[in-house]
Amino acid sequence: WGARDIQNMAHRGNLRGLRVTMRKAPHHLKLLPPLSEKLEEVVASGAKGETVLYEGPARGLAPVAPNNTNTIAAAALAAHTLGMDGTIGRLVVDPDLEAHIVEVEVEGAGKPGAPPFKCVTRRYNPAETGSVTGDATYASFLSSVLEAGGRGGGGGIGLGGCPCWSRRGAYI
Repeated sequence: WGARDIQNMAHRGNLRGLRVTMRKAPHHLKLLPPLSEKLEEVVASGAKGETVLYEGPARGLAPVAPNNTNTIAAAALAAHTLGMDGTIGRLVVDPDLEAHIVEVEVEGAGKPGAPPFKCVTRRYNPAETGSVTGDATYASFLSSVLEAGGRGGGGGIGLGGCPCWSRRGAYI
């Protein structure tokens, strides 16, 4: 959500900051050590409300939460002037959530002496218990594939025009 805007700001040299926060219930997380151990401690403590499991460069989060941070990694790629080291990723656990909540906070250059440009978007994506992907993600992914099919290669909308598909319909 907003990836093109982030990318356009990076292209123009206006992107100054990017922070992506993902909020999920413990059963929606598939983590690796040491983050999995931190999650186990939070769950065992019976903590209520939000607990920040990680806040820092996206590069440090992606390897320990590879199933839960694709949105953060994609935003960091769109923000090519900041990249994985300059994009801040936050992973927050909240046992009361029934959805995946993603907040994207973008900061851009303002005029000299003026406050910087800021934009915050919040996506509420319902998810079944134990699912690492929210319900709306599948439709979003399909839309991305169909849109990609209209670019380059064979042209047209649909998988036949996607450069990653051969003429026989097999994935390359």
